[in-house]
Order: sequence, then C-alpha cells, then structure tokens
Amino acid sequence: MSDHELESDKEYLAALGSVLNEWQLVECALCALFSTVVRSPDQRLTEEVFYSVQNFRDKLSMVDAALQFALWRRQILQDTWCKLNKAISKRVSRRNKIVHGQTWSEHVGGGAIVHQIGPQRTFSTVQAAERNPQKGFSD
Repeated sequence: MSDHELESDKEYLAALGSVLNEWQLVECALCALFSTVVRSPDQRLTEEVFYSVQNFRDKLSMVDAALQFALWRRQILQDTWCKLNKAISKRVSRRNKIVHGQTWSEHVGGGAIVHQIGPQRTFSTVQAAERNPQKGFSD
C-alpha cells in the first residue's frame, strides 16, 4: 500500500469516526430529553432505562411515547417534536448504512481514491450480478 493510499485511508477512517461520535451525541441528547420528560428523582434511573434498550429505533419510540403523553395538550410542542422525530428517523437509516455497510476503495483518475459505503455483498448477490451485469446489484 502506497503512502497516498495510507493517508487516504487515515482520512476516511477519521471521518467515519467523527460520524460515529456525532451520532453518540444524538443518543445523549435523546436520553436527556427522555430524562427531562420522565422526571425521575434520580436521573441515573432514566439513563439506565434508556440505555437498556439496544435498538435506536426502539429508543426513539420510547421517547416518542413519553413525549406524546407529556405534550398531549401542547400542540405547538407536539408539532415541533413530530418534525424532530421525523428528521431523526430519516437520519437513522443513513447512520445504519454507514455503521452496518461494507466499505471499499476505488482508484479514480488523477490518482484520487474514492471510499464508498454500501450494503454487505454476499456470495450469492455477487454471483447474481456476474450472471446479469446489466442489472448489477439490486439493493
């Protein structure tokens, strides 16, 4: 691997790490919102409950249920939460593609290296794409 390829990989991995770190901040903010709405005398209790849920979509659903209950007579706040919830939900799909996807690098003109993230390729999907190159991968 050349120095140029190593440097490109370092930059890519640093950017990927930054994305993961930023997402962790989203989870922390969602936990703080949950803690605020639930109003436990001991915030550690709500944090334990929040982080015991493994799947982010389930965490978001839990916070949504708490907010729907807490805001049921506050339409403006409900509308604001609904917009925020939709925005977060859209980004969950993108985050999952980044975190759970397969990464690869390609050399393009002028010596540039392009890093890409896509769905995991199984042997059967690769075979199907080889048999029908015009169709390619169906994701």
